[in-house]
Order: sequence, then C-alpha cells, then structure tokens
Amino acid sequence: MQAILENPLYNHIFIALILILGLAIMGRILKSLAEIIFKRFVSKTQTTYDDRILRVVGSYLVPTSITIGFALGIREVRKAFPADQVTQHQILDYASEAVFVLFVILVARILSRILKATLEWYIEDLASKTNRTGTSQVAFLLMKFVNILLFFIASLIVLDHVGMNVGSLLVSLGVGSLAVALAAQETISNMIGWFVILLDQPFRVGDQIRLASGDEGKVYQIGLRATRILNADNNIVVIPNGDLVKNRIVNISLPDMTTRVVIDFNVPFDSDIDVIRQTLLEVAKNDKDVIQEPAPEVLTANFGDSGILLRLVARVYFSQRAVIESRLREAISRNKALRLSVQQHVVQVVNGPQTPQTH
Repeated sequence: MQAILENPLYNHIFIALILILGLAIMGRILKSLAEIIFKRFVSKTQTTYDDRILRVVGSYLVPTSITIGFALGIREVRKAFPADQVTQHQILDYASEAVFVLFVILVARILSRILKATLEWYIEDLASKTNRTGTSQVAFLLMKFVNILLFFIASLIVLDHVGMNVGSLLVSLGVGSLAVALAAQETISNMIGWFVILLDQPFRVGDQIRLASGDEGKVYQIGLRATRILNADNNIVVIPNGDLVKNRIVNISLPDMTTRVVIDFNVPFDSDIDVIRQTLLEVAKNDKDVIQEPAPEVLTANFGDSGILLRLVARVYFSQRAVIESRLREAISRNKALRLSVQQHVVQVVNGPQTPQTH
C-alpha cells in the first residue's frame, strides 16, 4: 500500500478521483441548496417563470460539476507523465477533447431547456390573457429552429477547438445560403408570412375574412406557402401568405360573427320622419332573425334631389346577411304606410335653328 502511495502516477490518479468525487458532491449540495433556499424565494413571486428556470438549472448542476471534475482530473493525471511520453499525452489529449465536447453539449442543452421553458411560460401566459390558440405550433417550430442553431454553433465551437478552419466553412455556407435565398425568395417570403400569421393570428381557421380585393370567404386552411379560403361559390381560393401579410384584411368573425345590414331609400320631403322611423323599426323588429341588441336604427343620411335619404341599420349574423337584407327590402316595399320617392328626370328637347339645304 505504501508503494502504491509513493508512486507519482497513483498519487495523481488518486487526486483526480478526489477532484471528480468532490465536484460531484459539490454539485449535489448546490442542487439541494437551490431546491431549499432559492425555491423559497421564487415561490413567493406571482409568475412561474423563475420556478421553471430554477428546475432546469438545478437538473444540470450535478452533470456539469462532474464534467468539470473530469477536466480537472485529466489535467492532474497529465502531471504524472514526462513530456517525452507522447503516447500517454495523446491519450489524455483525446480524453480532454471528449470532455470538452461533452461540456459544450451540456451548455447547449441547458440553453435549449431554458429557451423551451421561456417559450412554454410565454405561451401559457399569452393564452390566459388573450385566449389565443395555435401559438403552441409556432413555439414548437421555433424550438426546432433554435435547437438546430444551437447544434450548429456547438459544432463550430468543437471544430474550431480541434483545429479545423471554421472561417472557410462559414464563407462557403454563407455563399450557398445566399444563392438559395435568391433562388427561393418568394417561397421564403411566404414561409415567413405563414410564421407571422400563426404568431400574430389576424385570423384563424374557420374565420370569415374580407380581402383587400373585396373577396370574402371562410379560412379553410393555413398552409406553409399559402392560405386557402372557401368562398360563397364553394370554391377554394389560394392566396400566398406573403400577400396576406402585406395587404389589408377585415376579419368579419372578430369580435363576433355579427355584421350590419344597411338599406338606403328616399321618401318625399313632406313625409313625417317620425312616423316613417317607427314604421321601419317595426319592420325590423318583426323579423325574427334581426338582432335586437343593439337595437336597429333609422338615420337621416342625406337630402337628395327627389326627397330625404333615410338609412335603416340593423345587426344580423353574417351567414344570414344577404337573406335578411332581401327580406327587409321586400317588407319595406310592401308596406302601405311608406311612400317611397323615385327620382324623376325631365328631358326637354328644344328644336334648334333650321339648317338650310343646298341643292
């Protein structure tokens, strides 16, 4: 036993094991302190964000401490070998590289978990405040992108650590990415538009929307490249997502599915406006599909050449708008108490001077 302790190699290996074991115990102690002390503080806050971050960091304290212990242990064991023992130093170099790769993976994993916890907290908080749906899909895709980016950065760090020329690799990737972006800029623009639509949610599947062109329809599907809208003719209209993001859109379904029916008509100047107003309100009230809250209104819109322009405004459900508007117009035209004025044009033909005839 004394001979083993007197051997420098065994001494350094023993110290390395103590370093690894000591850092593992230290990591475990730090995790326990975090669960006892820090958890007591974060539990008093109103948000759950700090609780999520504490759980993520605490779960990686022990693996990170052990990894650091292995790095220090390898450095300690290296002291036992003279510089001329190349094989032993090469083995330790490979071990150091492996520990470094493991450490980079741990850091990337911790960052990924922290970003995931942040997104999950943000989505839950946003859903509780705005009642939005569909943001989980955006978060899933965003996490995929973040993981790929972290993997790419970690790979570059590892390659640079082992001596590869990362600069030339980045230049090649940059030129290739630029060529792909120029060739597929419309597709990329539509994909970004799809991401913006899912994140901002100006409309959702099933919403009734009106486009800048005046077309109306129900959102049938929100795809990666284009959004499909089912119009009144039961046909699918395909619109690129990039165009939807850039142009003005009216969401008829928000805040609810009600809309206005506006009917304009002329009455003679000598008409009793109050009587006509009551008659029109009775016509709107008698229609079972007209929404009574808010109540229909009759407004004086303008004074025309042939009479007074009145406007009946009523709230109806969008799906019944055309039918109810037609029904109200027919009821107004059949009502005997309403005298509608029709604009008349008198054309007077005046004979001009006779044109002399020549022979």
